[in-house]
Amino acid sequence: MASIRQNKQKNINDIVLGSLSIIAGIITLILSLIDLALVLWGIGTFFGIYFLIAGIMMIISYTKSKIPLNLIFGALRVFLGVVFII
Repeated sequence: MASIRQNKQKNINDIVLGSLSIIAGIITLILSLIDLALVLWGIGTFFGIYFLIAGIMMIISYTKSKIPLNLIFGALRVFLGVVFII
């Protein structure tokens, strides 16, 4: 009985984390598109490209094989962040 409860709680946690990840990805995509539009007017930064990639990765990274994808995308985000800061 306890294992069924734990399993149900784990599924609920997965659903909540997944939906939060997708929502964060969508918000990041919207912000990146706004920033890229500002670049066209000459007042934005090129961080929009980085945020666009990060938003897509946030949405993609929530799959059944969460851990390897998150590690790969996390490393890629850090690398892109360093590249854009320099």
